[in-house]
Amino acid sequence: MSILLQNINYQFPNGETLFSNLSFSLQPGEKIALIGNNGTGKSTLLHLIAGKLSLQEGTITKNSQPYVVPQEMKPYLSLTIAQALGVDKKIEALHKILEGSVKPEHFETIGEDWEIETKAVEALKRWELPYRLEHPLSELSGGECVKVFLSGLTLYNPQLVLLDEPTNHLDSPSKAMLYDWLETTKATVLLTSHDRSLLDYLSGIYELSSLGISYYPGNYASYKEQKEVELRSIEAALKEKEKERKIAIKKDQKVAERRQKLDSRGRDLGIKKGIGKMGLDTRQDRAEKTTARYRSTHGEKITSLSKEIQGIKEQVAKESVLKLHLESSQLHENKILIQAVALNQGYQEKQLLWKEGLNFTLRSGDRVLLTGLNGSGKTTLLELILGSLKPTRGSLTVAAMNILYLDQNYSLLNPQKTIYQQAQEFNTKMPEHEVKCMLHRSQLPEEFWDNPCSLLSGGEKMKLSLCSLLISSVAPDLLILDEPTNNIDLHSINILTETVANYRGTLLLVSHDETFIKEVGVNSEIKLQR
Repeated sequence: MSILLQNINYQFPNGETLFSNLSFSLQPGEKIALIGNNGTGKSTLLHLIAGKLSLQEGTITKNSQPYVVPQEMKPYLSLTIAQALGVDKKIEALHKILEGSVKPEHFETIGEDWEIETKAVEALKRWELPYRLEHPLSELSGGECVKVFLSGLTLYNPQLVLLDEPTNHLDSPSKAMLYDWLETTKATVLLTSHDRSLLDYLSGIYELSSLGISYYPGNYASYKEQKEVELRSIEAALKEKEKERKIAIKKDQKVAERRQKLDSRGRDLGIKKGIGKMGLDTRQDRAEKTTARYRSTHGEKITSLSKEIQGIKEQVAKESVLKLHLESSQLHENKILIQAVALNQGYQEKQLLWKEGLNFTLRSGDRVLLTGLNGSGKTTLLELILGSLKPTRGSLTVAAMNILYLDQNYSLLNPQKTIYQQAQEFNTKMPEHEVKCMLHRSQLPEEFWDNPCSLLSGGEKMKLSLCSLLISSVAPDLLILDEPTNNIDLHSINILTETVANYRGTLLLVSHDETFIKEVGVNSEIKLQR
C-alpha cells in the first residue's frame, strides 16, 4: 500500500466540517486523480497527506515521504531554484569542499550525492528551463515556477508524488512533457486537476463531495460514462417518486370524497331511523377521527415523498450541466472586426516584443485560438485589442462593437459588491423578481446573495459573470476568453463549455485546455513567436 487514509476528519477553526470519516487508499504504481467541486477540500487533503497540515482525527499511512508539486507559488517566490528543489545546502557544502574545506559537517551534508549539482542542472534542462540554480523564482513566469518543481521529478525519481493542479500555468509543450512523464513513471501518483486531457492518462478517479468520497475506475472518459449512467438512474428515480406521489395524492383525495359521501349517507339514514342528535354527533365524531387518522398517515407519506423528491432534484441539479444561453451577435458574417498590419509592441523601438510584426484579420463569426509559449505576448495582444495599450509600431484597427472580456479571474466582477448587488449592477430593465430567478437558475442560491464577490470560488465567479451578462441582455459581438478554465472545477468547466459552444458570435480564445478548445469549435489560429 502506497497511501492509506482511515477515518480522516477535518474542521476549520470556526467549527465548520470540511470532511469526516474519509477513507481511501492507493496501491503502488497507481496514478489516481482527486476531483470535486471547488471548496470540497481537495488541496486540504493533499496537504494532510504531505504533512503540511496537522491531522485532527484519523490516520494516514505512507510507504515513503511524498514529493509535492504545489499549486500556489507565492510561498516560494523568495527562494532560489536551488532552494525550491532542496539542493542548496548540498551544493554549498560541495563548493566548500572543492575550495579545500575538510569540515565533517560538509561531508555529512553531501552524503553520497557528489553529482547533485550536475544532476540538478540536467533536470532543469530536461524541463527546458534555461536558468542557473541561483536564479530567484520571483523572476520566473507562473509556468516556469511549476516546471522548477516538475524538474524535481527527474532529479529525485520519487516513489510517491502529489501534484496539485500541475497544468494550470503550463503551455502546451510543457503539458506534453508532463503527460510523457506520467505515461512512463513507475511512481504512485495522486493529483488534483481539472485538465481533462491529463485525467485521461490516469487509472482511476476519486470524487470528493459533501457526501464523502467515491471511486471510479478508469480515466476521465470512463468516469464521464459512469456519471451519465448515474444521472440517468437518478432521473429515473425522480420520475418514479413523482409518479408515486401523484398516486398518493389522488388516493388521499378519493378517500376524503368517499368519507364525505359515507358521512352524508349515514346522517340521512340516521335521521330516517330516528336516531337522536347525540347519537348522530357521536357517530359523526367517530367517523371524523377515523378519517383524520387515515389522512394523517397518508399525509405523512406524501410529505415524506415530497422531501425525497426535493433531495433527488438537488442531486440532479448538482450532476446536470447548467445551461446558460448568451445572446447571439447580430453582426453579419465576415464583417472585419479587427485588423493588424505590421503590429508590434515594446518599451522602446529596439526592444520590440515580436520578431516580426503581426498581420491578421478577425472577422465576425470566426472562432480563433491565440497561441504561443509562455512570455510570447498573448496578454499584451489582448490589451492592445481592448485599448489599454497603444501599438509601438504598425497599426491595429478595431471596429465599434460590444466586446466581452473574461479572464481567468473573472475580473469584470467587483470584489467589494455582494452577489446580489453585482447582478443588479448589470440590470437595466429586468424586474427584481426576474433577477432573483436568474440567480437561482445559475445555481447561486439565496443564502449566498449577501456574500461579497471576493469570497466566491472560481466556478461561482464564472456563473455570476455569465448570469450578469444574461441579466444585462447585451449580446456580445466578440467574446474574448483568457485561460477561462484555469481556476474552475470540472463541473463549472462543463457549464462554460456548453455556454461558449452554443454562443453564436465571434470568439477569441487563449487556452491550453485542449479539450475545451476542441469542444467550443475553434476553427483558426493566431500563433505568436518572439
